[in-house]
Amino acid sequence: GSQVAVRALNGEIEYVTAYPSTASDSFTVTDSRAKQLRRSFESGALTPGFYEVQVRRTTPTSADQYQLDEVWLTDVAEINSQQVAMIGTANLSLRVKLSEQLNAIPTMTGRVRGSILQQYDMYGVPTVREWSANCAWVGLDILLGEQRGSGLSPAYIDWPAWYEFSEHCRINNLGFNGVFEQGTNVGDALQTVLRCAHAAPVPRGRTMSVAIDRLRDPVAFFGQGSINKGTFEINYMPVTDRANEYNISYYDKNDRNKEKTIRYVDPKAVLFNETPRAASVSLIGIDNIQQARAELWRSIYSNRLLIRSIAFEANLEAINMTIGENALIQHNQMEWADSGRTISGSTASRIILDQPITMAAGKSYALLLHYDAIARVTANISDTAGTAIMIPTNAALTESTRVTRMVAATGAFDVEILSVTKGNTYDTIRIAEANALIQVGRTVSLWDTDVLEERAVTLAVGTQSFVNLETPMHAAPDVMRNFTFGEVLLVRKPYTLIGVTGNGVEKRKLSFVEYHEGIYAPAEVEIPTPIAAISDRDVAHVQTVLFDYERLVAANRKLISVRVHWSAAGIRNYAGADIYMALNGSAMRAIGSALNVTEFLVTLNDGDVPEFRVVAYNQRGDRAQLGTAPSVRGTISVVYATLSAPTAVTGVVANFQVEGSGLIHWTPPSDMTGVEDYEVQYRRPADGDAWTSLGYHAVPSCPITALQTGSYEVQVRSNNPTSWSPWASASFVVAVTPGSLLANFLSSNDRNADAITAPTTNITNDIQSVLNTDGSADVSFQWTWGGDESTIDGFEVIYSASTS
Repeated sequence: GSQVAVRALNGEIEYVTAYPSTASDSFTVTDSRAKQLRRSFESGALTPGFYEVQVRRTTPTSADQYQLDEVWLTDVAEINSQQVAMIGTANLSLRVKLSEQLNAIPTMTGRVRGSILQQYDMYGVPTVREWSANCAWVGLDILLGEQRGSGLSPAYIDWPAWYEFSEHCRINNLGFNGVFEQGTNVGDALQTVLRCAHAAPVPRGRTMSVAIDRLRDPVAFFGQGSINKGTFEINYMPVTDRANEYNISYYDKNDRNKEKTIRYVDPKAVLFNETPRAASVSLIGIDNIQQARAELWRSIYSNRLLIRSIAFEANLEAINMTIGENALIQHNQMEWADSGRTISGSTASRIILDQPITMAAGKSYALLLHYDAIARVTANISDTAGTAIMIPTNAALTESTRVTRMVAATGAFDVEILSVTKGNTYDTIRIAEANALIQVGRTVSLWDTDVLEERAVTLAVGTQSFVNLETPMHAAPDVMRNFTFGEVLLVRKPYTLIGVTGNGVEKRKLSFVEYHEGIYAPAEVEIPTPIAAISDRDVAHVQTVLFDYERLVAANRKLISVRVHWSAAGIRNYAGADIYMALNGSAMRAIGSALNVTEFLVTLNDGDVPEFRVVAYNQRGDRAQLGTAPSVRGTISVVYATLSAPTAVTGVVANFQVEGSGLIHWTPPSDMTGVEDYEVQYRRPADGDAWTSLGYHAVPSCPITALQTGSYEVQVRSNNPTSWSPWASASFVVAVTPGSLLANFLSSNDRNADAITAPTTNITNDIQSVLNTDGSADVSFQWTWGGDESTIDGFEVIYSASTS
């Protein structure tokens, strides 16, 4: 048994206050065991002063040498009951019962809910204060918080940008779920938080803004005319510097926030025995594997696609963007397009350039121009409420329409636009700050600033110093406007601004890195568990392979256009497909590739039996298995359209012969589509119903011979090897003389019993002559006759000569 007494000491000259001399506490310990016993005692709250601690036994010491019953006072320590320095943070307080000797301080882990954070609207007005992991609110707490942040004034926050960032985090469920367990500075802490939402802080003078890395359109343009001469630089990341292994660490909320790692190894690096080049990233604040997987693939895509950086100097007046924004950059050092300035004489449809450009046949070209501002909508103010301006709903204004300034028609005010909200009756325009001059009834214009307009160029093969646009720009460009000209798919080359350096009043050096939409693509493969080497070379097959063609085709069509199509759903980073075909039982062979589309056109003949096989590939060129790729087989069977028939068929017969002959005429159809020639047939109904063919003729006439006396029918139709038109028909009569024409000429009228009509000879100048050089003369005689040619054989002409 032992007793510990604690008694206050009095009379110390260092203290003015006298402490009571009677203050004391005592504790009695009674226990029996074979091992040493350690006990700790805690007093109540003591006033400041000096204290003495005594320990004494209450029973005699044992004389047994094997009995350990000594009492020792090992240490006396003050318990600091003051609040910790990090006010407002989560604290974990423990009281642990110790039954054995401690050799080290134990490690304790506690789960916390997070932080209660202040939230704001787009104007910086506080709204609610609640639990949140939204990266925007955590970042603002670091900047503005007085207890655990820097205490920055709200006047120095770019509120519209931070509010937009908070919406980005909310929509995409991006949060910071981590702790700062060691001392750090505001800048490092802020970057750590914003990194979880693909953002970065951007100082603008004394104002703190934020840039979000996401899909975005370019807002500026730099070309030959705005890049200072001799300053343009291009740098490429060598292949040997690109990582082929990735280690992404996160803190698993489902396993007591233990650090875990997702590992990815490029199978190509293993196949070709490349030297491992590992990239390791620790994602502080990310506590779930889904978000960690997305970060892994973003890192992989960035490493694959962002291989080029650009730097150049530009004058201050040419710089109209900030960190994190995209610009289209074109310099003649890069071969994909041309850039320069417009010169005087340009119109909205015809742009005069400061340099010659060349267009080649079979290609499509585009021109891109930069405008300082474009008025999108003009309207009258219907109502105002602080920073909310209502105008009648306008079809030209949508929530995606880019408008940045609202300007009065009289020029009385020019204010910044924050957002547009559509309504059934009114559209609401949110502006940055209220203005007393904004009143009901005023006419205002909504402007878009720093606009890039692109138009297709009318092809003109060769070299020239101007372009004609297929559709006009909104207005003629001013002199010295920046332009980019090139092929449609190459004219846009976006880059992201990552740095601005330099000082002075004239110029700055701008640094850019490539921008590629593929960075934001979904994962190519799912990674089910951490610490796994995953191959992303396996490409899924396409689905629903079909082919179709026109069942009814034009009569002149000899080749049939066949469209093979399929679905690429479920194929990550789909880039196209290779097409194979086996025709009429032949071996399968490659016939082409469909790039970034899900269809392919091929021409075949009527009656062909094709089999198509489609093999998908991704953006890296990896292909699905050919042997198991889906296929489709079928027969091409079409119906040809009817040709247009000829018109105005006539038969012109030469009578007065032993055998009749003549010429069949017709007029070609007005629609000559598919017509290659004409088929002609005739018959004499008295001989039966059979038709006699006169063959095929390319011109609209056909001779006919060996005809006997009687009535005939003729029919003509348009023709080609696959189709024909309806028949067009006509009738004609043939009259011939049986036997010898001369023997029968004067005998009788053997056509019928009617009297023969006499010719008429009283024609002015009916006899004409031409004197020949030998003294003879050629005489011609004319007459008219109104009878029926089928009733006579001809005319007898009698003449006599006179010496006078």
